[in-house]
Amino acid sequence: ADEAFPACAERETLEETGLVVRAGRLAYVYDLVVPDLGRRNAEFFFLADTEGGVLREERTGGDTPNRVAFLSRAEMAEEHVLPGFLLDVLWQDRADGFSMVHCVGPDIAR
Repeated sequence: ADEAFPACAERETLEETGLVVRAGRLAYVYDLVVPDLGRRNAEFFFLADTEGGVLREERTGGDTPNRVAFLSRAEMAEEHVLPGFLLDVLWQDRADGFSMVHCVGPDIAR
């Protein structure tokens, strides 16, 4: 409750990947409403610089193990990437220098 979003992103990245990062600018807000569960989830994606640590390529959590990796555009297109919106916007936003924060979700695209 008292943790700032950038600090949370740094902590979560370390816990889930083994990498120590310094969070930079906010790039995406992913807004997901799940009416059947009466729940709303917001995820915040930051640009970050790696400062240390070692990438752990396998992560477990939930029902399915997840692979963690740095991927090229071609490699990413062959993978099941979560959240899926990244397949549509990430590379263009990177080319544009992440010039704006995008709010995305099932019914949102800006």
